Amino acid sequence: MIIKHFIDVSLFSCELPLTTDPLFYLFAVPPVLVLGISKSGFGIGIGSLAVPLMALTVSVPQAAAIAMPVLLFVDLLGLAAFRKHNDAALLRFLIPFGLLGTVLGALNMATALVLLLFVPVGVFTGFTLAKHSSPTLFNRLIYWGVGLTGTKLLWDAWH
Repeated sequence: MIIKHFIDVSLFSCELPLTTDPLFYLFAVPPVLVLGISKSGFGIGIGSLAVPLMALTVSVPQAAAIAMPVLLFVDLLGLAAFRKHNDAALLRFLIPFGLLGTVLGALNMATALVLLLFVPVGVFTGFTLAKHSSPTLFNRLIYWGVGLTGTKLLWDAWH
């Protein structure tokens, strides 16, 4: 009772608004677990569905904020596991080009947003070509399309 007079006990009470909706936990816990497994290299990339699935019950920024600590934790575990097995020459090669790609992507955001409108047309065309052409021809067309798209994005970034 004497401690109560010296310390304000209300400072230690944590009344955060927690979600009690069971639907949220149904759409949040499994995707976050799969995200962690997929990020660690055991999944098949299905972890990318975690935020959209959580966004069914909470807002997208909240879903991203829930997933971000999991991503950070798994990245830190990966760095800790491989900290002694790094390849300095490979890092010297990758880091500058990674930074260059990030800068070019940031400079090219307006073009990317305009081209976003053509995504449904590209998907429909891709499905049609995949259905009506040989796999070799389809792969060649995909490589040419990716190359031309990359060239266009680089051209727009420089001009």
